[in-house]
Amino acid sequence: GSVLSGAPLTANGATFNSSVSSNSSLTIDNSEVVGTTSSANNFSATNTVFGNNVTSGGALTITNAEISGNLQAANAMNLIEVNVSGTTTSTNGLINISGGGYSGLVRSNCCKVTIESAAVIRAGVTAGNNGIEISDSTVEGDLTAANNPIVLTNVAMNAGNISAGQNNVTITGGVINANIPNAHRIFVYDGAQINGDLKARYEVRLN
Repeated sequence: GSVLSGAPLTANGATFNSSVSSNSSLTIDNSEVVGTTSSANNFSATNTVFGNNVTSGGALTITNAEISGNLQAANAMNLIEVNVSGTTTSTNGLINISGGGYSGLVRSNCCKVTIESAAVIRAGVTAGNNGIEISDSTVEGDLTAANNPIVLTNVAMNAGNISAGQNNVTITGGVINANIPNAHRIFVYDGAQINGDLKARYEVRLN
């Protein structure tokens, strides 16, 4: 049956053939969870396979994991070499991604999304305050940051639109197969190759 803990729950080297839930914090290492995984407070995992949705009511830190489902946290998310088959959402925190693969939309409802170290994003990124910053990674799908900056460094963007609203888009190096239909200023540096339409409210600067 499922595992429900009212206190902080820690597991190492375990196999759960159903769901795991903690009404406090949850730490899972070197394990496998077949069902859903949830914590009311902070969540931490390393070297673990999750067979369904993972949800944290606090901050979330995951390293070296496979998630077959959606990933959601109430606060900040720090993800290192994680593969997620569904969406990745922080309702009230920033998202830091290093490596890994994300098949669904990556979204912070409030805050900045930072992506680096050869991550693969397949369905776009939506961010709030402080916008989107991506380096040395591959992206498909729309990049949307309301009226916040978007900064791309050595990014391979294979499809989508880039929208920073009343703010700036800065592209340094890389190959961008995308349109920029909405920005205040667009800056292109270091031989970045852009195969798409650029539309800035104020200026487009190529260097």
